[in-house]
Amino acid sequence: MKNSAHYFIAIGLPNDIKSWLLQKQEALKPLLPYQIWTYEEDLHVTLKFLGAVNDEQLTAIDQELNNADLGYSFSLQLGTLGFFGHSNRPRILWAGVEHKQALFDLYHQIKSLMSNHYFSPEKRPYRPHVTLAKKWGGQAFEIDRLKHIQSTDQTFKTIWIDHVNLYKIDPSERPKYTCINTYDLKRGETHGSTR
Repeated sequence: MKNSAHYFIAIGLPNDIKSWLLQKQEALKPLLPYQIWTYEEDLHVTLKFLGAVNDEQLTAIDQELNNADLGYSFSLQLGTLGFFGHSNRPRILWAGVEHKQALFDLYHQIKSLMSNHYFSPEKRPYRPHVTLAKKWGGQAFEIDRLKHIQSTDQTFKTIWIDHVNLYKIDPSERPKYTCINTYDLKRGETHGSTR
């Protein structure tokens, strides 16, 4: 296998949104003892983690995404803070993403396309988010403090989604993720409802 690097498909974020999320991270670092904070350049919304991909698969995936109808571009809100994991040792801190039908349609389309290349579908429900930090490194945390942090940060930003990216993971590099190619959505927004 010539290429054993890991890849994923995701929505990249505009630089102004990354800067805004970085400000959130900086404000939270003194309050939350996470060992790993996502680099500003690496902030994204994952659609499909692929894992190890060889050269032949990579070529086929690229062609598939280039030829696919990924739907129409759409707007999306993000911002509210949340956590995955046990309430007193939350393993992941994230910024929430609006559960909009257009996003779920895009997710299911990507999942379907990748199943053609034998990438297993995710068994857990899709929970779109932007990972801000992970790997809890402190003592048990009071859930009331988490709720207070969540309640005091209710700011939102709107972004326009008109393409998706294929990323290569380089764990030893900073940033860790390199965009390999970009795949455009059709122009316009046809989905107005949220779910």
